[in-house]
Amino acid sequence: MVLRTYTFGVRFRKGFKKEMLARQAGMDRYVYNKLLETFKEEYRRAGRVNTTRGRINAWYTDLRNHSGPRWMRQSISGVTRQILHDLGRHYDQYVETEKLKAVNIKPKAEFGEPHFKKYGGHISIPFTITHDGTIGQARFTDTRTIKIAKMGEVKLSREFPVLNYRYKTAQLFQLPDGGWRITISCDIPDEKPTVTEPTVIGIDRNVGNVATPDCVMIIPEKVARRMNNAEKTASKAQKIASRRQKPDYTNRKPGSRRWVKAAKRAAKNKRKAANIRKTTAHKISRVISDSTTHAAFEKLPIQNMAKSAKGTEENPGKNVAQKSGLNKAILEQCWGLLALLLAYKLAGEIIWVAAAYTSQRCCSCGYTHKDNRDDRKFLCKRCGHTSHADCNAGSNIEDAGLQKLGPGATHGQLKLRDVTLPANTGSAHVEGRLDVEGSCISSPEKRQAQTGERYTSCIVVLWSDV
Repeated sequence: MVLRTYTFGVRFRKGFKKEMLARQAGMDRYVYNKLLETFKEEYRRAGRVNTTRGRINAWYTDLRNHSGPRWMRQSISGVTRQILHDLGRHYDQYVETEKLKAVNIKPKAEFGEPHFKKYGGHISIPFTITHDGTIGQARFTDTRTIKIAKMGEVKLSREFPVLNYRYKTAQLFQLPDGGWRITISCDIPDEKPTVTEPTVIGIDRNVGNVATPDCVMIIPEKVARRMNNAEKTASKAQKIASRRQKPDYTNRKPGSRRWVKAAKRAAKNKRKAANIRKTTAHKISRVISDSTTHAAFEKLPIQNMAKSAKGTEENPGKNVAQKSGLNKAILEQCWGLLALLLAYKLAGEIIWVAAAYTSQRCCSCGYTHKDNRDDRKFLCKRCGHTSHADCNAGSNIEDAGLQKLGPGATHGQLKLRDVTLPANTGSAHVEGRLDVEGSCISSPEKRQAQTGERYTSCIVVLWSDV
């Protein structure tokens, strides 16, 4: 069994008590902060904390029915209890970290003390969900409708694919732009087949494209333009919001209506750009996973590569603006997301190889020299091998992956559907829709988006249906 999480858009059905969402979040915040204050006081006084489920349940029951305010009885008890149990587990981890530090032992994972929840955050409500109504605070009434206790029904943006599994967890949350989403997690059988004939494809991740030994996959110009426009609009809206009256959460004073309008506009366009990047990563990962059983990646220190060059007042950095632009370009490529998606889509697994000299080594003769590569061109100074520089790097990554996988593994090749291109395309971008099998456009002489030059390597442009 594997844990799978699905995310859906939400539409509230007629009669849904939407005001209960903010009310439930407020009651959860109140109880959370009160229990956290109790834990802190107990730890300060006795040096240990009782965070067992029995103690938390008894404390909450007394607060809800006797010592607490009467409006707490309107809350969904199971939702609040789950939040308190999570707080107890987090505080246990914090106490264990402090004990190890006291005896000069470095913990494997360091946990800080939980913080009080502040007023004004986005609403997020966890609950358990079933399809037969036996346990939980919500249940499926059909494949697309969920009924939540004391609130009403919500309709999902699409059908839930694994309805017959009994126990699920879900979380209904609000986006910064005011929209709503729900995530549902459940255990499903591991459907990965047994790999008898492993194949490997080397993947070279770059700024602007993803390359394999046979072809280069680039984002269509139309899609990239949409993403850039969304980011520019978000940036302008953020500048406008910075000049408006901001909310004061300490004194519970909301921001001006013009601030709310600009903030929602910025959040909406940020989410639009993020969705485009995520959709593109899904398309690339689907094409790769349908073509091979294993994928080889360079082990890149992405966090170090995207570090700020600002420096300090004593030692200021150099070329800060250029490094900032490079960092933004690196993070926009979603290199980590592509590997994460392939981790569960591949029949096999991901093979991580060393990144050193993969772009300078000739895949034909093995000669390594920095002069072999000139921007996007690769010309070996020894044997004269010519190729797209990123395709050459993909071949080197693939060879290293084959060595790690051992005997029996073979080179893979992307399975592309041939599409007859119109005669008057004029650019490397053709309208279309990506089907379930991962179809894409392929052409041996497509324009490389970064340089405008042509190469004999195949350039693959994903369908621009974002």
